[in-house]
Amino acid sequence: MRAPSGAELNLGLSDESRLLTSATQARFVGSRFARSFDIGPNGYFDLANQSIMPARVIDRFLVDEREVRIAQSEDGLSASVAMLDRWHEVMTVYGGVIPTRDEVVELFQQFIVGDTPEGMIMTPRAGTGLELSAESVVTYAENRGSLSIPGPGTAANIVPRHRGAPTPYGEVWKSDTSLPDREGTGANTFIYIVGTAAGVAEVIFEYRPTVDDRTLLDWLDTIDVRWS
Repeated sequence: MRAPSGAELNLGLSDESRLLTSATQARFVGSRFARSFDIGPNGYFDLANQSIMPARVIDRFLVDEREVRIAQSEDGLSASVAMLDRWHEVMTVYGGVIPTRDEVVELFQQFIVGDTPEGMIMTPRAGTGLELSAESVVTYAENRGSLSIPGPGTAANIVPRHRGAPTPYGEVWKSDTSLPDREGTGANTFIYIVGTAAGVAEVIFEYRPTVDDRTLLDWLDTIDVRWS
């Protein structure tokens, strides 16, 4: 997997952990610019417009030989915009006024976009004054749960200062409080931070686990996050 910066993520998991889906996120900032982007596999934009923010496509055109779509939300108060490439799609959301074609063209032309099977890379063009302020990879392991993995150099703020429980690859911490949407005291009611020498992952187990607590907690020991 590749983050938007191009950094490569090697994620080690137990053999029974099958990754069902992965996406990446990036935030770029400048003197008068701040915008977040979500990147997912082909079909990601349609899925988001169906299940996350119901919206319908109102315009299609090309930017740098790539198809761009603008979708308006059902309530008319926001819009989602996506650029589609061979393997992945990058999307962003606008609140309020629906952006014009010219505004969307100007947005995407500030970046050099490269798509690979491992992930889409976004690099600000020289002279734009933009820089990457944060990025992450989000993935979901079958029968286990989600892993949110901050990009290299951006994970320090989520790592506790005290020592965690040792794992074969580093340490693991459990949140002090339970998730607001979970009941009981099972393993799936807490957030876990898994830290290694080369990366960090925030883990949230499935809402309704299909395996017992011991299996879930033992699985944390198999997580090995390595950025390169």
